[in-house]
Amino acid sequence: MLPIRAASLISLVCSLGTLVTSPAFATSTQAWVMRSKADFADARLEGVTISPEGRIALSPQVERLAESPQPVLWCIAVDAKGVFYVGGGNEGQVFRAGASGMEVAFDAPEVEVHAIAIDTAGRLYVGTSPDGRVYRVSGGKPGDAFFSPEAKYIWALIFDDAGNLLVATGQPGRVYRVSSSGKGEVVLEGREDHIRTLVGDGKGGFYAGSDQGGVIYHVSSDGKESVLYDTPAREIPALVMMDGDVYAAALTPMQRGRPAPEVRGSVTRVRVTPEGGGDAPDDAESQIDAAQNQPRPQPAESYSGAIYRISTQGYARKIWESRDATPLSLLPLPGGRLLVGTGDRGRLFAISAGGDASELSALEASQVNALAALPDGSTLAATSNLGALFKLSRSYSKEGSITSGPRDSGLISRWGALSWDAETPPGTQLAIDVRTGNTEEPDGTWSEWSKAYTDSRSALIDRPDARYLQWRAKLRSSGDATPLLKAVQVHYLPRNMPPEIDSVEIQNPGVSLQPSGAPQGGGDEGGESSPRRASPPKRSFQRGIRSVTWKATDANSDPLRTEVQYRAEDETAWKTIQSGVEEDFLAWDSTAMPDGVYRIRIIVSDAAANPTGKGYTGQRESAPFDVDNTPPAVTDVTARMTGKLVEVRATVTDSFSVIGETSYSVDAADWTVVLPEDGIADSTRESYRFSLASLAPGEHSVVVRARDRAGNVSAGKAVVTIP
Repeated sequence: MLPIRAASLISLVCSLGTLVTSPAFATSTQAWVMRSKADFADARLEGVTISPEGRIALSPQVERLAESPQPVLWCIAVDAKGVFYVGGGNEGQVFRAGASGMEVAFDAPEVEVHAIAIDTAGRLYVGTSPDGRVYRVSGGKPGDAFFSPEAKYIWALIFDDAGNLLVATGQPGRVYRVSSSGKGEVVLEGREDHIRTLVGDGKGGFYAGSDQGGVIYHVSSDGKESVLYDTPAREIPALVMMDGDVYAAALTPMQRGRPAPEVRGSVTRVRVTPEGGGDAPDDAESQIDAAQNQPRPQPAESYSGAIYRISTQGYARKIWESRDATPLSLLPLPGGRLLVGTGDRGRLFAISAGGDASELSALEASQVNALAALPDGSTLAATSNLGALFKLSRSYSKEGSITSGPRDSGLISRWGALSWDAETPPGTQLAIDVRTGNTEEPDGTWSEWSKAYTDSRSALIDRPDARYLQWRAKLRSSGDATPLLKAVQVHYLPRNMPPEIDSVEIQNPGVSLQPSGAPQGGGDEGGESSPRRASPPKRSFQRGIRSVTWKATDANSDPLRTEVQYRAEDETAWKTIQSGVEEDFLAWDSTAMPDGVYRIRIIVSDAAANPTGKGYTGQRESAPFDVDNTPPAVTDVTARMTGKLVEVRATVTDSFSVIGETSYSVDAADWTVVLPEDGIADSTRESYRFSLASLAPGEHSVVVRARDRAGNVSAGKAVVTIP
């Protein structure tokens, strides 16, 4: 196995895989397989990075080289010998790395240094703001005013191929070309107030990014000015060339989802007292006022950030976007990746040309304002809040860890094997431990972390049965190589839970339920429903049929089988109507059941999905209901003339049910409802008497029909002749 050497560190991007779960039945061992970056969106990273390819490695080793007395460091320059300089504000000082640490190389009269550059002779050029000036420092001398444009701010300094100094300014937004003698000419007149950044095009020309309009200009070697790309952003804080394309960091103000008003940042500390005491001179006061209103990177919560990849023909593609990590500085890396320094949590990202991103590190600062490469392959980062200088070396951190989010098995589960796929070159180590609990977020009720498992193939989790599990991987290195974690797999067996019956309902007499539609598949993995039909049953009416429906759930999503039983209220033993029912309803012929009061008992079982003796049942009884298949008897029907009226009498009796509706019809005419003699039908025997008028002479048939509460119907008849 080849070691993963530190030289490939910057091109490494780490991530963790995909969550895979096997079918959710109680008898099945299930597994979480985590091997994609998306699987670790909720993971906590400390000293490790995740690549788009799904790999976890140690982060670059980070060293804080120096902490500046200034709250902000804005810029870095490195000479041919690897000596580096940093400038910032709001004391207008430039520091140089010396044998004893950082020492002041230049102390400007102005309060801000946003740009520095070094020429081929090793001379340092310092751009100051406000009342923008460029100073040239060499041989340990205090520094002379080299160029004074008619501008408030100096934002960027670079040298062109001919050795001329290019100076980007603000108020007005211009780019000057300055010869070695200090004579300058305007080579770009921007349409905005500020030109923020510069980068050479490799052909004698340059690109420039603006503030207030987010425009990227191009000036060719022959002085022809054009717009390469007009971004939808407001500010371009950084530009670099990589593999023939232009990469631009872009910022757009946001305030509660809307563009923020154009509010400038402020400097929290300025030097106003001249040497020797006394009041600040007028020019110092004006510098303070100007510094408090100059544009600079805002906190991340008020900005959205993006990175654009732009061809030299002007074809642009947004390859990365973020609302909580605003890009402020860029640096090309070996292997075609881009190092991005961001605010407001000092995070560093490595982004590929296609936009795949990994977080390499988080510095102890708010904003990473400038990046620079040293000859040994390490990287410098200048930051603000706190103003400090950090070094990212080619070696790896000594240790780091990734802690997964709590994984939810859905039920109390027994834990099985823990395994992982990793590379551990010589000088590296990787171990994983786990803990378990029954709350969504780990708390004091969770188990202690297990011992550190080091065998990636045969680690058996020894934590208590629980619903949730969390694992933690610890990576260690001597610095020259890193362990590489590719995937983690956790096996578990959910505890079988008994099914539950939520309801049992007896349908009205005569309602017949029959299947209608294809069977529905099993419930969602980890859900709480058993497999049922895709559509409700078909309903019809059939005398003597009774139907029952029920709702049953199983926490394991096991398929359920049902036994339907019945018992009369005056009996003690339950009798089975049907067993092995897979539906959630049953219709049966109740004519075989004597009239009486009954109950139905539903018993559901998950035994078919579990080993012998490991299944569970759940049961529930219905409310009592009547079975009445005997119609009422209509007797003693008589019809006699009483004066001019016909008086009809009848008696209705039922062996079980209360008499329901009673009506009559004369000569097959419409039915007319009548009430019993006592005015209310509330017993199993009722007497009826009613009179008929206006019957024509001749023979007439009077039919009395009665219906009991169960829907059974019978009738009786009397014949009367009208003279």
